[in-house]
Amino acid sequence: MHSNPLALYIDDDENDRVLVQHAAESAKIDLEIRCPSGIPEAMDYVGGRGQFADREKHPLPALILLDYHLNGRTGPEFLYWLRGRPRFTAIPVCVCSDTDLADPIARSYRAGGDHFLRKPTSFKRLEAILRALAACIASTPPAFDLLVGLPEYRVICSPA
Repeated sequence: MHSNPLALYIDDDENDRVLVQHAAESAKIDLEIRCPSGIPEAMDYVGGRGQFADREKHPLPALILLDYHLNGRTGPEFLYWLRGRPRFTAIPVCVCSDTDLADPIARSYRAGGDHFLRKPTSFKRLEAILRALAACIASTPPAFDLLVGLPEYRVICSPA
């Protein structure tokens, strides 16, 4: 059994996956992070298929961090799949991207993303984000108010 809550970080860039793992270790957070390499592997993990069928070894995540751009596909494609399955609708999803463009942010929220974060520009900021996410998951019930105060947090702004 796992003592720490689990987060999936879904990104097709191996360097980003390694960086997030390293930042989580450096930040000394109580959040285990597993890193599927893209949408197909993430679907298998969450769906408990194939090598991920054993839920003792591969529990459902308490949180999903989802890169927006995934090997010619997008995070919203995964979100539509996830939100289309009632047993997974309660898993909070935070989409991450290096863009501030309104369209990807809006598409992520429309597809069922709960939060959108701009990828941080420094390792120190990445550690801060991971600490905030770990604190959000650790609260009972999980609450994500801490994210809204992060400079990387993005919402859809309506024109005045």
